[in-house]
Amino acid sequence: MRIDRVFRKLANTLPFMMAFIDTERRYQFVNERYEQFFDVKLDELKGKLVAEVLGEQSYKRISKIHSKVLAGEDVSLREKVTLRNGRVLQLEIKYVPNQNQRTGQINGFFAIINDVTHYASASEVLRAVHDVMNRQSMGLSTDRIIKLLKLGCEYLNTDIGIVSRVVDNEYTVKYAWSTGDPIPPGTQFELGNTYCSVTLAASDVIATRHASTSKEFSGHPCYAAFKLETYLGLPIRINGKVWGTLNFSSQTSRGAPFTDLDKELMGLLCSAIETLIINNSKTDRLERLAYTDFLTGLSNRLFINEFFERLVYQNRERLNQYYCVLVDIKRVVERLRQDIENLKIEHDDEIITTTVSIGVTKLQEQDSFNLAYKRADKALYQSKSDGRNCTRWN
Repeated sequence: MRIDRVFRKLANTLPFMMAFIDTERRYQFVNERYEQFFDVKLDELKGKLVAEVLGEQSYKRISKIHSKVLAGEDVSLREKVTLRNGRVLQLEIKYVPNQNQRTGQINGFFAIINDVTHYASASEVLRAVHDVMNRQSMGLSTDRIIKLLKLGCEYLNTDIGIVSRVVDNEYTVKYAWSTGDPIPPGTQFELGNTYCSVTLAASDVIATRHASTSKEFSGHPCYAAFKLETYLGLPIRINGKVWGTLNFSSQTSRGAPFTDLDKELMGLLCSAIETLIINNSKTDRLERLAYTDFLTGLSNRLFINEFFERLVYQNRERLNQYYCVLVDIKRVVERLRQDIENLKIEHDDEIITTTVSIGVTKLQEQDSFNLAYKRADKALYQSKSDGRNCTRWN
């Protein structure tokens, strides 16, 4: 196909990417939007095999599609593409064979490409939010908050997503996801040294992709310390009160301005995270009730049983280094010590002493908690039968 000046001018006005591939599967033309999107020039592509540009492994996936198109068939598909910088895109591609009007032969095909990453990511965020809001009693909240942070970063094309807890002037990272080095939970900053101080002062969604030239951020201590060029943040409210912030940031400037859709979706994502934080608080309270004795606050048998099972699972190969000990006490007045028998306590001119009977068993590879407990209990019974204030093994 002959690419003349009129065709080139027309192709460069199109609102989508376009490429023309000949029957040898070599690039012959790409429009300006294609060049801008993939950061490549026509002169670099022209005459090169598609397989050479994409790589043999990547081209294997679409070579059959190209064969269909060169046989005269229109083909449409949605494809995930990873760019050189690692960014993953969702592209809608329509392949249209080009036929020589005089001979009727196929002389190549057009690839018409639309980037639908934004819409695909928006759908993914909506699905995730729907999942969180409709499965409130399911699963551990931490993993789901991290998943939402990752989705938010992918949607906004940012490198860092953080849920922070703000108390007075103290900013604490509670949950974080990052494309680079991990940000440990518990990391703390003064609130005034974070962009979130601007967010909380405004009590609304704050967003910039040019912090270095922004009136609110250019002289901010956070910019001086971390050079974060892109930022979107909004307050997290629990029971009507500010609890912390949800924020996304990058050192690079975001390509496109933040839209109202971006802000609305991050608002929905923030609502989902607020729900998870509330549920997590309820779960923590329920776990404390389930695993502790109401009167003493000590761990109960259910906790010990689950701890035992976890210990066995994680340390099966060196289980014989652990012991199960049961201690029976007549009067507990202080934490047990190694020489508890010699402990003497004065009370109202009276000397109080206490002794313990102890039963011990060595853990075995196939032990369950009940088996180990029964052996230790038997040893404890023997200790008491032998006059108390002694240790017996079983």
